[in-house]
Amino acid sequence: MKTSWISTVALALLFSATCQAGEVIAKFAGGEGESAPDEFPGCAGGGWSGGWVTKPELNDDFSAKVAENPAFPDGEKALEIRRLAGIKAITISRLLESNPVDASKPHTVSFDIQAGEYSGEADFRFTISGSSATETGGWETRGSQAATALWTIAAQRNGWVASSSEGDGTVKFKSLGMKFSLGIVYSVQVSVNPESRSYAVLISNGSGESQSPEILFQAEGAGLVPNHLSFCGWIQGGAEGPYAWSLANLAVKQ
Repeated sequence: MKTSWISTVALALLFSATCQAGEVIAKFAGGEGESAPDEFPGCAGGGWSGGWVTKPELNDDFSAKVAENPAFPDGEKALEIRRLAGIKAITISRLLESNPVDASKPHTVSFDIQAGEYSGEADFRFTISGSSATETGGWETRGSQAATALWTIAAQRNGWVASSSEGDGTVKFKSLGMKFSLGIVYSVQVSVNPESRSYAVLISNGSGESQSPEILFQAEGAGLVPNHLSFCGWIQGGAEGPYAWSLANLAVKQ
């Protein structure tokens, strides 16, 4: 996609004006492209070390597009990932710089997310993680499987859950008390405290909300910092049926 110099400068100025001190955003205001940080896949800048990375790489089996979605608050722009055939899981991820948000210190990660459609009978799931990384691309298909994943929340047939260390080297997923349904937009806020090695989750479905207590990081390495965010839509138990899911209004604040 070609972008003129003037429009590139305008997007950069808009992005700078939209961001607050101590905030990194991905609201996809620039649409699709690689000339400004708030596009998809975007580029480095605004607190991001680079653009979004997809795993697998974009191919004929799935698409990624930015469009206004009336299901989201104020009809905001959303990134839609649509799986057509062939692959079981699609992950998008992005790495934070250390400024203006230092992921080694307390911060919040908030976003809106929706599973738009799925026609198969297997269990469709979301997995969203904050892991420690020095470069993009070196993680498992689902962020929660990475050895450096510190916090993970997931949405599945039985509802939203979060990973927690049991203090003995094992990790368990615990209920967040919120049902998961296709078509519903969920507003999620993850309050991350690397100093206490814990996090808490607030989820709203538009008609109610659920607040978790503090949950221990699933990885216990003292030097690990959750500077890498990943969002994955996947099918448990089989690669059947097309599906679509959307992400909007991502903000990391300190």
